[in-house]
Amino acid sequence: MARAGVAAALIPLAGCGLFGGDDEPPPEPPPPPAVEVPMPPPGDARLEVVVTASPLVNPDLNGRPSPVVVRIYQLNAPDPFSQADFFQLYEKDAETLGGTALGRRELILQPAGVQSIAAARDAEATHVGVTAGYRKYDEAQWRAITPLPGDRDAQVRVVLESLKVEVSGQWGQYWTPERPTDMPKAGGINPNADDDPKIPDVGADDAKTAIDAGRAAADAPDTGDDLKTLQRDFF
Repeated sequence: MARAGVAAALIPLAGCGLFGGDDEPPPEPPPPPAVEVPMPPPGDARLEVVVTASPLVNPDLNGRPSPVVVRIYQLNAPDPFSQADFFQLYEKDAETLGGTALGRRELILQPAGVQSIAAARDAEATHVGVTAGYRKYDEAQWRAITPLPGDRDAQVRVVLESLKVEVSGQWGQYWTPERPTDMPKAGGINPNADDDPKIPDVGADDAKTAIDAGRAAADAPDTGDDLKTLQRDFF
């Protein structure tokens, strides 16, 4: 008799929604979390480097400007490059950098010169390092390094001051190379013109010509003369 009373008491509760009646359906389950699919890196990322030299670059013992050897490296780690001394990099860079060096190109810059190179960017490259073979290396800031963006085209500019090399990068835009602070502006007065008429003004047109020449050289068929491995000279 008692059991019948309990059952009778529960019957009204079944219709009042306490256990999820027909008038209140269960809530929809939450959507599954979004799955991130990484974008594949481009297979043909390019690296462009433009080097601009001051008219006063690399002074000799008499203070006269002179050509300077510039080396540009693709690196997969910055420390071996940043910690080496001048002669370790100048005389035995392959041994000093080991597997961290993925590419190298050597240029000779004349005072007030502009040169450009363009090449395929190594997929493992994280930095670009630059050295300048200043005569007064012990007084100069002869080394510079800049990081690269991940898996993208990169444009790097190198500025050679009298006794200092600077490097910086820009990504995804066209730019005119920065001029050394001691380089006269295009069309301006060269403070050294009277003393040495051979020192020219260098303007944006010269820089653009160098960039275009570098791009054309990169698109030309490889003859094997200037694209080499590190022990030789590569990039």
